[in-house]
Amino acid sequence: MCELLGMSANVPTDICFNFTGLMERGGHTGPHRDGWGIAFYEDRGCRVFQDPQPSADSEIARLIHRYPIKSRTLRHCRPIGTTDSEHAFCYLLDAIRERFPRKPASPEALTWLVTRLCTELRQLGNFNILLSDGRFLFAHCSTHLGYLTRRAPFGQARLLDAEVIVDFERETTPNDIVTVIATRPLTSDESWHVMPPDSIEIFIDGLPRHSPGADLERHA
Repeated sequence: MCELLGMSANVPTDICFNFTGLMERGGHTGPHRDGWGIAFYEDRGCRVFQDPQPSADSEIARLIHRYPIKSRTLRHCRPIGTTDSEHAFCYLLDAIRERFPRKPASPEALTWLVTRLCTELRQLGNFNILLSDGRFLFAHCSTHLGYLTRRAPFGQARLLDAEVIVDFERETTPNDIVTVIATRPLTSDESWHVMPPDSIEIFIDGLPRHSPGADLERHA
């Protein structure tokens, strides 16, 4: 099963600290040696990087680690490769497009469909996924997935997989809200919420949907 990493925030947010920890799990502190990839929006465009090398030994991963990524999230899907993940996502996106040729009137309708489709695909195997429509970030936990939300007052965080510590009070403003979603906790001194198997969570502007301050009406 692959390792996942995603972020939801109320401002464009740097992913490099968390990506540093994930890199080490690709062949160093973890067994995932069969390549890696990252995709993010940059202004109106989309950047995608993929590498068949383990991320712990990847020059492309080192480039991404130094790249100042500060991103916001933007039936016509065709798999390029042969992995089951590609086919599953193409099926998922095609089904959403067919059901909603236009933007759904409420987030609840899209949430219901994504939940039903994930439950269906889960019957075929593990299906831990992160999916965004540009407004909401959907996280479906099939086996392992968790998240934490960073907001004021900020403190320090130490990576589990590398000797790196960041003081987020120096890197953020009091209004910043950032949620990090990952297959397994990335830091040793923060409280991660472990999602139960076969559950789904929706994030908006850095907050879980059920949290106070998650403004759904503004995005509906």
